Amino acid sequence: MRTRTWLPATAGVLLLLGVLTARGGTAADEADLRPPAAEASPAPSEPAGPEVTVLEADGVPTARLGMDVHELADAAGGPGFVGLEEAPPEACLPVWATGPDSMPAFETSAWVRDGEVVAVVLSRWDTTTRVVAELETWLGPTLGSPVATASELPGARTTLERPFGAAGPTVTVVHVPAADGVEVVYADVSSGYQPGAGAGAGRITSVEVRSPGGRGCSQDAHPVQPEGRDGAPVLPPLVMGLDGLDVAPLGSPSAGLAALGFEGGLGGGPAGCEAFWRQDADGSWLSVTALDGVVVKVEGDGPTSPSLGVGAGDSLKAVLRAYPGAVGQGLEAAWATWETTVGQRVVRIDVGLSQRYAADVDLPVMGPPSLVQSVSVRDVATDPNRFC
Repeated sequence: MRTRTWLPATAGVLLLLGVLTARGGTAADEADLRPPAAEASPAPSEPAGPEVTVLEADGVPTARLGMDVHELADAAGGPGFVGLEEAPPEACLPVWATGPDSMPAFETSAWVRDGEVVAVVLSRWDTTTRVVAELETWLGPTLGSPVATASELPGARTTLERPFGAAGPTVTVVHVPAADGVEVVYADVSSGYQPGAGAGAGRITSVEVRSPGGRGCSQDAHPVQPEGRDGAPVLPPLVMGLDGLDVAPLGSPSAGLAALGFEGGLGGGPAGCEAFWRQDADGSWLSVTALDGVVVKVEGDGPTSPSLGVGAGDSLKAVLRAYPGAVGQGLEAAWATWETTVGQRVVRIDVGLSQRYAADVDLPVMGPPSLVQSVSVRDVATDPNRFC
């Protein structure tokens, strides 16, 4: 196992003092370097404050750089981390915490390579609060701090990423060197998209601590695994059309879905409803709803037949060509849902902003243009109030 990398306390203090000195006394932002100081201990009858996780130079208690993958599986004291399937040699594998360390205030994930942790990522979507009190970092800036405070750290290298080009949002990415080749990466990805948002206007939404082996591990470069989950063979893609799936149309028995690679369907849902789902190796997904053992609805972002006219990834122009009645129905909004009846079927089209990743950032960036995200089809006679 790789030896833990610790930054001595005195070095941490000097580092922080160096930051404050370099800023030339700009006191307005100094409070953002760390979460607000805790108030006096509450009376015994008052509830205790939030549990604090401290990000050190080698990660957090449940995910340390160099930690063996088997330790990682049990570290969270509960379900641990998910996604620990076997990965090809040299491949980066993303995993996510599901135990107590996966707090509502932020999410914990990691990158695994060759059986050990090479990067630890802490992130959150919420940018409405100033600082996440549940997380402290040994460098000072934390989730919710202005990203400019990270740019002012000694040795920091700041870049502005534009995944969608000049017309899309700007993401500030800050690389900060630490001891023994460890690198800290801050970013200010926002959960929404605001046209014209300037660079450096956001607050920190992700902090990644990574060893040299973790460089190059990123969501935009994460390869599609050539095999299915647990080494199962890749299933052939299923095509959805106006009548549902090509091999399991609307009205067919749901009992055959398991043989097609679907999970779920345990029964006992409201009004005899059962839900089935399947995710393919290419990342596409399908969900099937059955009532009383009969398939009544299919939704997904995988391949579609010409009978539907549109599929995931298509533009608004493609939607309007296939369904002229969609004009003026609000599909030009960043996020929208539109339904239409075609014969005995109801087709629903979900439209949303495009999703891309900035370099070295694991949170997806939303930006224009809006594209079809998923399509669903159901029988017009089916009552959607019965769906589970």
